[in-house]
Amino acid sequence: MARRIVLAATPGVHRLRVILRDRAGHRSRTYTSPAYRFDHGTRSRVVARVENVGRRVALTFDGCAFANSWASILNTLARHRVRAAFFCPGQQVRAYPRLARRTIRAGHTVGSHGWDHATLTAFSYSSILWRLQRDRNVWWHWRAAATPYLRPPYGAFGPTVLSAAGALGYRYTVVWDVDPRDWSSPGVEAIVARAVSPQDPDPSSSST
Repeated sequence: MARRIVLAATPGVHRLRVILRDRAGHRSRTYTSPAYRFDHGTRSRVVARVENVGRRVALTFDGCAFANSWASILNTLARHRVRAAFFCPGQQVRAYPRLARRTIRAGHTVGSHGWDHATLTAFSYSSILWRLQRDRNVWWHWRAAATPYLRPPYGAFGPTVLSAAGALGYRYTVVWDVDPRDWSSPGVEAIVARAVSPQDPDPSSSST
């Protein structure tokens, strides 16, 4: 007898995995559905850090502007068997499709960084929506989605940005609690020291 099951899905890309079992306990192979994207409004919550995770850090990268840098990061993560989150502007995702597909295949988390790395707080609600929608649609070419994570360029957000993000299903507006300022090329040792320092980050620091 068939049963109808209704699932409430969070915004983003989902696949259903189904296993059939008869009364004797025999199980079928696993059936995986095509990818489905669920888009619906939500409340966007600002996240700068995750508590009670022990000796762990969350690595996030916005460095997608140059193909060699993006590839180098992916190579290093693969070599050490580490997964991270990538927030790449849609323009770069479209410019480097092979790297985008590689990022997805490696199992890394992807999130939105807008379309063109513009400071979102400088735009109207409709302009912010346009930038986030265009970026989201680029990822969907590979049946992936940036939702539910948004990293606003330069960490700039306000009520209008959060409202637009929530309307498009970005449940989390992700910023940071440690900025190693790697964009200033301080050297590997300085970057590592800043990233793992137990001290509170400099509130005046910025990131891209």
